[in-house]
Amino acid sequence: MKRLCSVFLTIALALGLMTPAVAVSTPEPDKSFSDGYYESYEAAYEEGTTKGKADAGGTFGITKFFVDPGWEKWEDGTYEEGLAAGKEAGYQQGYLDAFFEDSYEKGSKAGYPVGLADAMADNDYANAPESLDQSDSANYTAENMYLIGFENGYWEGVKAGEEKRYQEDQKKASQERITEKGGTVGKINVMLNGTMISFPDAFPELKNDRTMVPIWAIAKALNAQVEFLAGKVVKITRGDTVLTLTVGGNTVTATTGGVSKELKMDTVSYIKSDRTYVPVSFVSQALGLSVYWDNSHRTVVLLDQKAIAAKLDEQFTVLNSYMARQATLYQTPKRIDSRFSVAVEVIDTINGNKTHTISGNMVSYAGDGAMTMDGTVDLTSLAALVKSFAARFGDTEDYSEMLKAFSAKQDFSVKVSPEGKMYLKMPMMGHLMALTGMETPEGEVWYDLGNPYGGAVPGLSADSATLGMILAQSAAGAPYSEPFYYYDTIMEAGDTVAALFGDGRFQKSGDTYTCTLTLDILGEVLGLDGESLAEMKAMFETFSFTIKFSANGSYSFQGKVKANMDEISSLVSGINLDLSQNGTDQGDSAKILLQLRNLMNITMTGSNTINSTTQKPNYKLPDGAVIVDLGAFR
Repeated sequence: MKRLCSVFLTIALALGLMTPAVAVSTPEPDKSFSDGYYESYEAAYEEGTTKGKADAGGTFGITKFFVDPGWEKWEDGTYEEGLAAGKEAGYQQGYLDAFFEDSYEKGSKAGYPVGLADAMADNDYANAPESLDQSDSANYTAENMYLIGFENGYWEGVKAGEEKRYQEDQKKASQERITEKGGTVGKINVMLNGTMISFPDAFPELKNDRTMVPIWAIAKALNAQVEFLAGKVVKITRGDTVLTLTVGGNTVTATTGGVSKELKMDTVSYIKSDRTYVPVSFVSQALGLSVYWDNSHRTVVLLDQKAIAAKLDEQFTVLNSYMARQATLYQTPKRIDSRFSVAVEVIDTINGNKTHTISGNMVSYAGDGAMTMDGTVDLTSLAALVKSFAARFGDTEDYSEMLKAFSAKQDFSVKVSPEGKMYLKMPMMGHLMALTGMETPEGEVWYDLGNPYGGAVPGLSADSATLGMILAQSAAGAPYSEPFYYYDTIMEAGDTVAALFGDGRFQKSGDTYTCTLTLDILGEVLGLDGESLAEMKAMFETFSFTIKFSANGSYSFQGKVKANMDEISSLVSGINLDLSQNGTDQGDSAKILLQLRNLMNITMTGSNTINSTTQKPNYKLPDGAVIVDLGAFR
């Protein structure tokens, strides 16, 4: 607010609104000119402030004051003349600040509650004040400064009111959702796979920043058994996992499949009102669940991914049977030799079309649920390609200099662990770091790509060899959603995928299954009918996707799309997409043609040859490797 007031004052000074000067004689200090000037300005400002406060609230306008800022004295005059001019300006600025401050503050305080009330009532700002012309010097009176303050205070109140109303609406909606799910508003709730856990006689509570829950209630929800042994020892059994802990301690013995290990909790269990409380996060994770905290709903969210996957997989028995067969291929080590290329033909009817190609090759080793990849990608035409794009879309910036470091053959290596952890080694990444101003580390640098596959690599590990598990792992933790909705998000994603590729979409002929997608099926999945469906059909001249796979492991994927984009794009008037992929246990090949009308043709090809080998993938990073988290780029 004070900054806004200073803006008004600066405008006033620029219009030549000044107060009478005050001459004060001061001996020249033993300092530089600028230091002496600044010191005197501050002193004069205080004098002007005192006078301005005394006159604040008057009815006369600032326009009655004469003008003589004395800028030439500061720049060309003697030290004494500059010092006097500085004191004069300081006095005048202080006077203006103080004169306006009282009226502006009163107006702002009066306008704020009016704006707040309007926003809270959602009545379209019925009491909004008329705006003053703040560029007109005639408006710079004490009365009008009050009105200016009122106007700005009003809109500050509106802003605060709208935020408050939004927060209240969100809180109300959260409370309604908690109630709908069977939770208790005002308490900490625990949700398991979309259902609230019931705590009939003892609620969860926060202790040392940890959510503690009665062990009987949480064990019942998890289908676990609880035994109380001598010496306050508690034994929790769920499936083949057994947790043993002593009430009051922070050590837990976890035994799975006969293998035991000691775990440390960061809090201790305790007894309260004859109920044993344990940390819900630690116990749930030790029993194999994923745990999240949703602050807006004050709910601990538990996901049993195996149970979720099993429920989803009821709709995908056809696809899962094929995926299970593929996973068995990598129970013994395999070598995959790959080649790929991307050719971009930029259409130029005057100078002639030009084609830029990026290509590469790669050798991969897969087995035991892990994979390694080592290859080379030829980026020598990258700078020319990007420059063509820039020129085509009206961007005249020359990208070639920036891209010289990347326009070369680049070696790369990728390692993927059985848990789905992925690392990349590539010189180009160091160049990218340098371009962003980040320090480029020395040594053998590997970039942490996180867990793009979730808990394991689909198609390589039996642990993730079902579509349900892939959905459960990928949909959970979505950054666009709150944990409260994770389960619903997963199940909705499952329903959508099932509508496209579920058992009901496959037709069997002999030992071959076929799934075909048409515009009518897509419209059904999207919930379109009538005019909306007709508009979508009018856009596409061709639309079809067909998937086939057989019991012997062969498969094919064909897709064709031809569409008019005039209604939705100003750059691309039409597209033509033609893609195909065919494969067997010995390898596969793919080709994609994407044509953008009057702009460019993009052709992508790739092939893989699969052979048995005795070499297993070495997915562990070498000793001394420098690891860089790519999260630093976000």
